[in-house]
Amino acid sequence: MPVQPATPAPGTADWLVQELTSARVAEAVQLRPYVQEFRASGGGAVAPALAEFLVRTGLLTPFQADRALTGQAGKLVLGPYLLSEILGTGNLGTVFQAVGRSDRLRYAVKVLPLRSLWNVHLAKNQVRVFAELPPHPAVVPFVDVGTAGGSHYLAWQFAEGVTLAATVARSGRLAVGEAVRVLTHVADCLALCHAHGIVHGLLKPSNVLLGADGQPRILDLGVGAILSENIADDESMLDTISTANAALGMLDCCAPETLTDPTRRTPAGDVYSLGCVGYYLLTGALPFPGGTAVEKVIAHQTAEPTPPDRLNPELPGWLGDLIRAMMRKDPAARPGGMADVLAALKAGAGALPVAGGRPRPVPSPATSQTPMLTAPDPRPDPPRPVKPKSLIDFDLPDEQVTDPGFVLDDAPSGTTGEPTDYNLALPDPPPRVPGPPRPVPGPFRPAGSPGPAAPAVSPPVVIPPPPRASTSLLRRLKKKVMFWLPPTDVVQLSVFGPPSVAPGANILLQVFAHTPGAFESVRTLSRAFHQDGELLAAGFVTLEVVRGGELGLHLAVANARVGRSLHQLNWLGQPQPRSFEVHVPWESPVGQTVGILSAGLDGLLAGRVEFRILILPRRA
Repeated sequence: MPVQPATPAPGTADWLVQELTSARVAEAVQLRPYVQEFRASGGGAVAPALAEFLVRTGLLTPFQADRALTGQAGKLVLGPYLLSEILGTGNLGTVFQAVGRSDRLRYAVKVLPLRSLWNVHLAKNQVRVFAELPPHPAVVPFVDVGTAGGSHYLAWQFAEGVTLAATVARSGRLAVGEAVRVLTHVADCLALCHAHGIVHGLLKPSNVLLGADGQPRILDLGVGAILSENIADDESMLDTISTANAALGMLDCCAPETLTDPTRRTPAGDVYSLGCVGYYLLTGALPFPGGTAVEKVIAHQTAEPTPPDRLNPELPGWLGDLIRAMMRKDPAARPGGMADVLAALKAGAGALPVAGGRPRPVPSPATSQTPMLTAPDPRPDPPRPVKPKSLIDFDLPDEQVTDPGFVLDDAPSGTTGEPTDYNLALPDPPPRVPGPPRPVPGPFRPAGSPGPAAPAVSPPVVIPPPPRASTSLLRRLKKKVMFWLPPTDVVQLSVFGPPSVAPGANILLQVFAHTPGAFESVRTLSRAFHQDGELLAAGFVTLEVVRGGELGLHLAVANARVGRSLHQLNWLGQPQPRSFEVHVPWESPVGQTVGILSAGLDGLLAGRVEFRILILPRRA
């Protein structure tokens, strides 16, 4: 009887090689010369040293190495794609940068909770529509939809650039000439899409990238149609939470008729959304920047925004009139279609003075597949005060002058601690629940500008009640009736850290996962290790967590950088801490800034906790 080869001991270099090859992250023949070079250099026999070597030589990304070292290499392969980096957590799910396993091209892949297999077939119709669409430099084609690894996925060609939301948040409103140039490109692309039966339905500043060549590129084309089918069909491909998150993420630029009937996504709705985007580019503010989700819906249906020429005196009369016409409540009163908008923009652009904008030559279609992770600021002459980047793609409440889903629209930190400019994603926050009033932030002020002092006191932290399904009675009943199942727990997430921070400083935020009854012990433990740490916020994982299950924690903070934003833990029923190092740049605006802790369970979004930190005034 042949002798079976011994299984390598976990944590050894041989074990890592087996982990990578068995998951087909790398083929044995591809990996062999690297391993031989590693051993010849005296690298040792432990897995972390080999992983570091493979990252240094470019065979693995830090994200892939981190997953492989924790025994999760199998989760890096998703159907025809090899996941290489987390780009963020979007309205619908986690967004990854991936490589096609057959063509070796790069893609942006959104991973969604598994729901209906039938509507995956329906969603493939959108892929076929894009295959017939004539090429356009602003189109990021929707190329694939499928199911693998217990999840749905949507795939687009990988685009590079910085979103309009991040550009305006960093450098202020665009010059009139530059804004007209961008709007013209976007309108031209949407006119082509509308002519072929494609409606975006989710257009907002975070869904338009500006490449290093200045070319706008439109993200999330195809999702609006999938959402419409999802809402109209009981066999929906998207789960209820994903659909609700997407709806929240579009509130700032959504047409009134779509807010009334989410299945009604039309070219006229795209005209309204582009009007909101133009308003944002030309004024630096959203049409209805404040209020709750319900208040925003009512505002889009009944209120008029502040006239754009009042916020930007440089605005030509024709452009202000066009933006107002595009944002009329009645679809029939808007311009006749995107082609009419495009004609008006082209006609008006010819009347703009040459010195009135920041003209750039119209770029040719981009063909590069290089990453845009460090794309330079697309505007070469920066005379304005620099606003800091936002790091979250959540709908940051109140402070947000950028997009709701992408105020985090600039760059979620990756596992390496390096901030990125690629903005496909962090999640929008849930609607607010009644609680103690928060201080209302004043108007946005560029970093370093004079203004009223920031509030010195944060509102008291209120811990919400546990989920209803987790009452002690139900838990006891479940324990008796389903005694053979592994035990589950209600898991509370508590965020501790300093309530304020000086610009340019680093702080440590500590997140505890624990049962509700262990809260006092957790608070005592946190104070013992971090005397300046206070409870910033608390919430619950929305599903009971099976002991032995994997819980992921993702942290993002607006106007700050998180060194390692994603941590994982195996829930064993006992309190477990995870630490996040946060750097607040010197130029960050003074006042309250928002953070979002997201919890993932088995690859699904399973809870969010919002907290605030006070950024103190700068000292000379």
